Amino acid sequence: MNQQLTVDGFFEVVRANPARTSRLILVCRSGRLFGADPKGRIYLGTLVSRPKQSASKSFLKGVFEIPLKRRPMRRPLQQRRCVRLPVTGEVDPLARTQEAIIHVGNRKIEIRITYLGPLPS
Repeated sequence: MNQQLTVDGFFEVVRANPARTSRLILVCRSGRLFGADPKGRIYLGTLVSRPKQSASKSFLKGVFEIPLKRRPMRRPLQQRRCVRLPVTGEVDPLARTQEAIIHVGNRKIEIRITYLGPLPS
């Protein structure tokens, strides 16, 4: 039984620390994650289930791309500069709301993940 435990849909990710609020909207489709925040930072990643671990936990692996403030518009989109930070952590893909600790670069960050709804057909 090597089934994939993912829920396709829209998710809101909010930093749990009220002093440093940031919000990210994620789209999950077939275990692939795509998202962005109001400042233009982009998140790309995957959600991989761990069959030997607890059935309710999945491993989150991705990259957080932060564009530099100065970017020349003459460069093609692929060549624009940005800072890329690795993102890892364990989440429950079937929970409606959860709090989790993820690693962004070298830092541990507490986040609150809320399921917003399904993807349109």
